Amino acid sequence: MKKCLFFTIMLLISAVSVLAQDVNEYYRRALGLRGVALQDTLHEIIKGHERQTYDDLRYIYVMLDTFPNGDIWDIYTDSCHWRPTPTHALPLGSGAAYECDCMQREHSFCNSWMGGTGSYSISNEPFFSDLFQIYPTDGYVNQLRNDNPYGVVSADETVRTFANGAKLGQNAYPNAPEVTAYEPVDAYKGDIARSFFYMAVRYKYEDETFMEDGPMTYRSQLKDWALEMLLAWHRLDPVSAKERNRNEGIYRNWQGNRNPFIDFPELADLIWGEGSAVFTMEPDTLVRPRVTRCEVVDAATVSIGFDSVMSPASTAALNHYVIPGNGVGSVDTDTAGGLLLHLATPLDFGATAYLTLRNLQAIGGTYLRDTVLVIVSGEPAFLGWTFDRIDSADYYAARSVPADYGDTQGSARIWFDGSHGSDYFPNNQLQGLTAYGSSIGDPRPDATAGYSLSFKNYYANGKTFVVGFSTRLYTNVSVRFSTSATNTGFSQVSCAWNVVDPLDTAFDHFLGTYEIDSADRAANRFSSHLFRSGAEWDGVDTIFLKITIDGATHISGNIKFDNICVHGEKCYRERTVLDTARAGERYTANGFDITLPSSYAGDYVFTRRTPYPDDCDSLVTLLLFVEGTTGIKEAGTQSVPSFLLTPNPASERVTVSGGMMRAVEVYDVTGRKCLSFPSVAAERLDIPVSGLRAGVYVVRIVAGDGSVAQKKLVVR
Repeated sequence: MKKCLFFTIMLLISAVSVLAQDVNEYYRRALGLRGVALQDTLHEIIKGHERQTYDDLRYIYVMLDTFPNGDIWDIYTDSCHWRPTPTHALPLGSGAAYECDCMQREHSFCNSWMGGTGSYSISNEPFFSDLFQIYPTDGYVNQLRNDNPYGVVSADETVRTFANGAKLGQNAYPNAPEVTAYEPVDAYKGDIARSFFYMAVRYKYEDETFMEDGPMTYRSQLKDWALEMLLAWHRLDPVSAKERNRNEGIYRNWQGNRNPFIDFPELADLIWGEGSAVFTMEPDTLVRPRVTRCEVVDAATVSIGFDSVMSPASTAALNHYVIPGNGVGSVDTDTAGGLLLHLATPLDFGATAYLTLRNLQAIGGTYLRDTVLVIVSGEPAFLGWTFDRIDSADYYAARSVPADYGDTQGSARIWFDGSHGSDYFPNNQLQGLTAYGSSIGDPRPDATAGYSLSFKNYYANGKTFVVGFSTRLYTNVSVRFSTSATNTGFSQVSCAWNVVDPLDTAFDHFLGTYEIDSADRAANRFSSHLFRSGAEWDGVDTIFLKITIDGATHISGNIKFDNICVHGEKCYRERTVLDTARAGERYTANGFDITLPSSYAGDYVFTRRTPYPDDCDSLVTLLLFVEGTTGIKEAGTQSVPSFLLTPNPASERVTVSGGMMRAVEVYDVTGRKCLSFPSVAAERLDIPVSGLRAGVYVVRIVAGDGSVAQKKLVVR
């Protein structure tokens, strides 16, 4: 089963007490409010900021939006490594022809939506250069996003996929207009959502020039579908350290106002959600149930576990589970006392879905915090046959088709010539390449139907063709392909595999048989099929997958195979390095090159993954303590309790012990906060980790005396 990721919406508290006190005073007028009254009061608090000129933004970004290594932070692509110009400005350009060609200033709330008609220009209006909604981005991606709305782009409707995985294509979010939309990667969806929430508060009564009926908004206020989507993104991608630092910089150095939804993420639900709760600025101290396990059983079933016994009446309510474009059809109790959620529509293999749990109550009265589960039904394809690069002469003459996706060595092939354990298919049993194909399962960004591998004639009943491939550098391997058959064609497909001797069936491992649905046959329609073999396929030099067809009843009956793809995760070798550095200096050890601004002090996590085409990738995790230039003790003189993690590695639960603790947080190697326990006040804490993906994590522990320790945790 595949683990899924989950993110819980929690109150984020500043670690610096002076800053927290300042922020609380800033929002004091909003205490005790909710709904429209809360939104209006926040508008009064943050309005009237100091406007920056549009030209000045190119200099501000260099001070505001940079990685610790000095690169400019671009939320639209992660691959360009932009650096400031010699004049310490953004490397601006126009007419970008490709990614990493130049940078631009991107209005997340599009310029065209903010109005300006005739001779009237909005360039001097505060919203035109508001730093909370305009970001430095790759010019090419910015141009293609244009003034399209944000949305969810399905795999079948993707027009373009960018370097970091962001997509452009038809908006598939429920009730959204069926227009072109841009979907950012998960790591920045929350940033975008909080920018739109800010705009809805800051300009609620200052939006006279805004479009009355925009792609996502009525003037500054969000349409229902956009609000629902952005609330889900807000929960999926919690506030990051990058956002908190940016928020503080904008407030202290430039605009003099703040984004309330970065300081207090719960404000979004208090303004636009249901219930009677009001704004308190107090941490939630209730002992609430937590999700401890999430596994994808199959494409239509998700298993979820909790650390508390949940109320059956609460878990039975189907509207407590929200999946855009899908839904939960029914709920059962699994053998471990958790839930089995049966999706209304099975997930497409390799697709990602976001399941929000809301209003789930434990027996005893406390409610689960709103939690977003990220469900992925499979790994990406690294090898495949799309059958679009071979002509009919080769097809009939060779009876051996090389892979045309992801195979650089030319060793992966399909045989139907009598070799490698296959049967010989004469010409009268081959359909030829005039048979249409399918885009279902096509791994290419420009997926096309194209051709297919097609067999006909009931004399071929019981015959086998063989797919040969290597998984030497991959784990979690599976094979997926699409089939279509006529009414009198081959209705049954069986699969087996062998790694020892493909000619000796005694070594075959049977995977299973499926019948092609009669409705699909009647419509001559393609459907997708998936075969897995667990860890037995991990890191194997050569696998021979034997596919046997049967059930044809007429000489002209046929079956088509298309997009035969091998899916898996690239293997990697991981090591963790602990080191110290000083703020304001350059760190160049262990293969890193990081410029540490003088403002940096504390614990940071950096990663470096080096891909190797003929070997496992190398993943280095750097746990770096940055010593401040003033007011910070030498790292060697700090008195930090010696905390222990047991067991480590862990698979279900890990215990933190060794001294009084205030708070504990768990980060993955990208620096994303995965788990947070803000109010511990104990010398022992049990942390459920079964819901985390296997890998390396950093456990950050705030001791009772305020000192900070961090420990490496390995999750199996």
